[in-house]
Amino acid sequence: MANLKFDECFLKNTQKTITVNNLLHIHDTNIQLYFSVYSDDCYCPVCFQAKLSFVANAKTPHFRSINKHLESCEYNFKATTKKQAEDFYSDTNNRETINRMLRSCIDSLYQKTYTDKTEETRKSVNSHSSSPFIVLINSNKRRFRKKRITAVFHDEDYNIKMIFYGKVLIKWEKDDTDWFLIIKNNAQECVCKIKVTGKVYYYIDDRMKFSGLKAGKVAFIAEMKEYKGCNSSYIRRSSDLMINLEDIVDDCIGDMSL
Repeated sequence: MANLKFDECFLKNTQKTITVNNLLHIHDTNIQLYFSVYSDDCYCPVCFQAKLSFVANAKTPHFRSINKHLESCEYNFKATTKKQAEDFYSDTNNRETINRMLRSCIDSLYQKTYTDKTEETRKSVNSHSSSPFIVLINSNKRRFRKKRITAVFHDEDYNIKMIFYGKVLIKWEKDDTDWFLIIKNNAQECVCKIKVTGKVYYYIDDRMKFSGLKAGKVAFIAEMKEYKGCNSSYIRRSSDLMINLEDIVDDCIGDMSL
């Protein structure tokens, strides 16, 4: 698992997670703070055990493992291949699991601390919990991939079905027949444009339909296509998308990449 690339890490000193984007900003603007506080305090955001190193100077900055993950951690399992991911998605028996994946990603975006649990308690809970991202493929356990939508994309993040999620700015746009969900980062730069046919849009929960630019948490399952300026994707089913809106846009823009 040495080649795994992570979009975020868990900081034991603050009991919170931090994204690649946020740590890269600290690294580039205050290198002394980075080395004194962050560089030696990066751990797997799932099992809290595996230590991660921050690769800031790579073409696509990322975290990577430098020692072992907890045995039950989802990152101990091989990721699904393109065909395996597509077959898993197409099997109607897996729709509830996919819904759990989407909900899990949305829940993870509500920044919380873990001061009420000791490290050993967290590991114990993790070891007895069943991650929705650990799936059975031909009787073998595999990891269904997930990706922060606002993180730097690597070549392997394109053209394969996975869960994308993030705390973002969103708005709906419509052409003659189809709808498009425009996803922007906190700098209001377009990061993804999701096509939704009129038929699929009809069945989307009305609470996820709105006018104007909104701040919110989004998770969806799809393949991402690389396009200069703004990546593109396509939603097949109304249940493939989950949106939780924030109350006020202005109050959310400053911390969208948490």
